[in-house]
Amino acid sequence: MKANFAIVDTNVIIYAMKSRIRLDDIVLDLNGIARIAIPECVLDELKKLSASDVNARIGLKYAQKHEIIRSEGRGDECILQTAIRYGCPVITNDREFIEVLKKNHVVVASLSGRKIVRMN
Repeated sequence: MKANFAIVDTNVIIYAMKSRIRLDDIVLDLNGIARIAIPECVLDELKKLSASDVNARIGLKYAQKHEIIRSEGRGDECILQTAIRYGCPVITNDREFIEVLKKNHVVVASLSGRKIVRMN
């Protein structure tokens, strides 16, 4: 059974905060997506980056308002394994990671301007 939520990667959260994009509005417009979920590893990365990046600090506050899902590990591998475990899409702007997600049959989308573009 597929999850009704999407995982949002750190780079998308920071980009959205920097560009003042209402991420919830555009993510929840995706077919079948009822909510945004943040893996613990994304939250950890935002905490680390928030020491030196104001957009990461804002992104951390944003992320903490959403469902935090259990995850193991760090970085892209953590997000990949979490997406596979829950059967949910990932929203990222990392081109290399997009290819990894596609190869692992994970639905992936990216943020382009102020809209979400599905990549597969």
